[in-house]
Amino acid sequence: HNDLGLAVANSLAGVSAGARQVECTINGIGERAGNAALEEIVMAIRTRNDLLPYSTGVKTELLSKASKLVSNATFPVQFNKAIVGKNAFAHEAGIHQDGMLKNRETYEIMTPESVGVKKTSLVMGKHSGRHAFKEKLNDLGYADVGFNGSKDIMTPHLDQIAANGVVFKEGYVSYPVCGPSRAGLITGRYQDTFGFGKNPLYAPKDPNMGLPLSEQTIADMLKLSNYKTLAVGKWHLGAHETLRPLKRGFDEFFGFLTGGHRYFPHEWDLEDETKVTSQGAAYRTKLLRNEKRIEEKEYLTDALSRESVDFIERNSNNPFFIYLAYNAPHGPLQATDQYLKRYGHIKEKNRKTYAAMVSAVDDGVGNIVSKLKEKGIYENTIIYFLSDNGGRLRGDSDNGELRGKKGNLFEGGIRVPFVMQWPAKVKGGQIYNNPVISLDIFATSKALTSPNIVSKNELHGVN
Repeated sequence: HNDLGLAVANSLAGVSAGARQVECTINGIGERAGNAALEEIVMAIRTRNDLLPYSTGVKTELLSKASKLVSNATFPVQFNKAIVGKNAFAHEAGIHQDGMLKNRETYEIMTPESVGVKKTSLVMGKHSGRHAFKEKLNDLGYADVGFNGSKDIMTPHLDQIAANGVVFKEGYVSYPVCGPSRAGLITGRYQDTFGFGKNPLYAPKDPNMGLPLSEQTIADMLKLSNYKTLAVGKWHLGAHETLRPLKRGFDEFFGFLTGGHRYFPHEWDLEDETKVTSQGAAYRTKLLRNEKRIEEKEYLTDALSRESVDFIERNSNNPFFIYLAYNAPHGPLQATDQYLKRYGHIKEKNRKTYAAMVSAVDDGVGNIVSKLKEKGIYENTIIYFLSDNGGRLRGDSDNGELRGKKGNLFEGGIRVPFVMQWPAKVKGGQIYNNPVISLDIFATSKALTSPNIVSKNELHGVN
């Protein structure tokens, strides 16, 4: 319905070019969404500068002409200084909606101009078909992807997303280390406002060591709009049973709860949290599928990509949201020969392994995009890609010209690789040079999917 309101407003704005009638067909949406669509239309007419001729200052004779134009329309109702179709009207004090919309009906907006005749139609299905996919890397350097100028690390699939979408040259996160940055992103709020100013410990018995239950996650919000939700990879927002992904808005989880993990399956030798005797030992726990520990055989990055592809396969007919938090290229630096052999030109061991880890992520992104295309939903899937903080600069990562690194508040700590694409709506090949921040993802997603849902807490990002 948000799209409907916007499309009608845009069509009305074209009246000066000769449009007189705009016809909108609403297919298969419920009465609540239908009423919300009419409210969007009404508010657009009331507030948009390019529509002011139809909301204020229109001469009486034009209004009279408008009334005649809709004399044969179905259930015409006058709105302020414009004419709106069935079951809605507005007055100076606000909006009033009379009755409820029904499925599969046609609603019309008539404008008072009578120069020429043009008609624009918009058809909406029961679901918008929109999907959201958020990919987050761990400790990726600003200059370690092709779209930011890397010469030695190859990221063709990420570069394709950048080419098809928007590169944010000044993309920021809200903190220069893992946990607080994730807390900000997943709530759309500066994490210090709810006491999340440091990395949480792996503390399965502590209900206060993680994201407070007072906070609403982006998954909580999307669930209210009937999205299927998956968290995959690194969690780092609390290991207590009340703080885990399935209690924070996600239908499914595949990954680990702590701040990092080892990459080779033979090193995952701790059955569960009861065997963990130190923070470092938590990196060796078996992976979780929902709440069950499993035996996994694949390299960690490949397993996370595989699970994301499988979720798309199973949910392509539903609106869905995937929060894919790759552990790579966070330490320990570990890669398989499959990826290492691509980087014979890099002699420094740490840099070579780091590059191989980034390549594993890039391959995974390629597999995900291929699945989206196979299922016919690529065009209307929004993909965000960013790092949780800057590179750590230990002979592995490269922050380019930026000062600083992971852990400090100079640019190198909080300014990260950041791109998004939405082929159906956003023109590709754009470079955006003004600042954006990871907090904006929540606010943008809410505006697109859940405009009529009131956020539990104030959002600090913008659409």
